[in-house]
Amino acid sequence: DAQLLFPEAPRTPQVLLEKLASYGAPLTVMTLGEDGAIAHLHGRFVQVPGVKVTVADTIGAGDAFTAGLIYGLSKRGINSAAAVEGWNGQGLEQVLAKAAELAAAACTVQGAGLPEGATQRLASA
Repeated sequence: DAQLLFPEAPRTPQVLLEKLASYGAPLTVMTLGEDGAIAHLHGRFVQVPGVKVTVADTIGAGDAFTAGLIYGLSKRGINSAAAVEGWNGQGLEQVLAKAAELAAAACTVQGAGLPEGATQRLASA
């Protein structure tokens, strides 16, 4: 989607994410499908690889990623714009990795559901 917003920009994740971040959000995150996810926080980038799975359906993967991201942030007390502004980013890589894992799990089943145990694994992290 970022490529559609910025057709003139080079098609690299960092350039596209930097363009998105220029709108002023303290934390900007972009999913990269099977290649994982990348985030921009306080001028630095954090990227995690994708999780390899046998794909049955990609419906719901983005929603699962977003849910995992929100859960991971809130578990660390990052639950407002002010909290993100004051956050040093400690644990961001782990939050992104768990969100990518949840998105990958969503791809292993048909439809917009999650396989048995996917949310329990996220909660235990």
